[in-house]
Amino acid sequence: VLTEVQAIGINVERSNFDGINFTKGNWSATNFSNSSLRGVVMEEVTLTGTNMQNCNFSPFQNIPSVISSDLKGTNFKGSNMSMITIMGGDFTSANIEDCDLTGASFTACTFNDYDFSKFNLKGVRFRACDMLGCTFSGALAGTTFEGCNLRNSKFDECVITESNFDDAELTGVSFEKAKIKATFYASIGTRIKAK
Repeated sequence: VLTEVQAIGINVERSNFDGINFTKGNWSATNFSNSSLRGVVMEEVTLTGTNMQNCNFSPFQNIPSVISSDLKGTNFKGSNMSMITIMGGDFTSANIEDCDLTGASFTACTFNDYDFSKFNLKGVRFRACDMLGCTFSGALAGTTFEGCNLRNSKFDECVITESNFDDAELTGVSFEKAKIKATFYASIGTRIKAK
């Protein structure tokens, strides 16, 4: 257990933290790159500017969870984040490029102006997230955007199948040339023309 630890700017590269509880710690600017963080619990943790490149967050005895943590500027590039649960995370300037997000769940997170065009979002669940001005492309299969604010986002030329936009804010969203098979129950703000 590493709760309430203040470890700012240290190097723990290639370490094994499987199943560790990091609750209420400050790990800002720490280098976790290439570490195993399977099944970790990170609640109210400050990770601002932390390097988590190529880390493994896959399940280990329990689903890894990051709750109400500051993720601004965190580098997750190339990490295995499959099945991770993140609640209340702010991904402003964070890098999740080349991550495995299979089965990941993001609730009440902020991704404003994020470019998801290079991501495989198959089966990813976004719930009540702020995703204003985001860009999506390619296939979105089984992706959930339930209750998300997607105002002014672009889904141009996407192939959207078995996806859920229930209760989403869609004002100004563009679905130009998209192929859509999804639910939009009680979604607000957009009209989709069938051609």
